[in-house]
Amino acid sequence: MAKKLLSEVAASVKLLYVFTYVPILQDGPGGFFRGYVAFLARDLPFDAIEFVGYEQIRILYLTSAAAAVTGSTVGQLTGLENSLLGAIAGGLTGALTTPLGIHLPCIRTYAYI
Repeated sequence: MAKKLLSEVAASVKLLYVFTYVPILQDGPGGFFRGYVAFLARDLPFDAIEFVGYEQIRILYLTSAAAAVTGSTVGQLTGLENSLLGAIAGGLTGALTTPLGIHLPCIRTYAYI
C-alpha cells in the first residue's frame, strides 16, 4: 500500500515539474500563456455566435405557436425551455466553430512533445 502511494506521489511530482518548470525553462513566464491568443480566437467567436443565436432562437420560439401552446407568457420561458433553446444554440455554434478549436491543442503543445 505504501509503495503504491509513493509511486503515485512520485508521478504527481513529475507532472508538477513538467507543467510548471518546463514551460518556464523553455519560454519564461510567457510559457504559461502559450495558446492564449488561439484560445481567444476560438472562444470569442463561439460566445458571440452562441449568444446571438440563442436570442434569435428564443425570439422565434416566443413568436411561434409553440410558445402559446405550452402556456408560457410572452417573454418568459420555463427552465426546460431555456435549457433546450440553449442546447440548440450551443450545438449549432459548436458545429460552426469546431475548425477553430482543432488548432488550439496543437499550438499549446507543439514544443512539449
